[in-house]
Amino acid sequence: MQGGRVTLNDLEVIIAKGQQFHSMIEEMFGSYTNEPKVFGNYIFMEMGMDVKMEGMDRMNMVEMGRYEVKDGKIIAEEFYY
Repeated sequence: MQGGRVTLNDLEVIIAKGQQFHSMIEEMFGSYTNEPKVFGNYIFMEMGMDVKMEGMDRMNMVEMGRYEVKDGKIIAEEFYY
């Protein structure tokens, strides 16, 4: 972990992290994903959701996702929020 950021590079870990996050959602009110922007081997996209997470008040979450691509497959992801 560097500067409060975590970069995941293992597909199984990325899938498990996504499943864990979704299991904490109590109610989803809406979400969006803006059109992806491609820069070399990276894809960036803004994503947001209006959600209530376990033990928390309803909130609007906005983040920028960065995906690294190699040989046509996503090999790493990082989120900025």
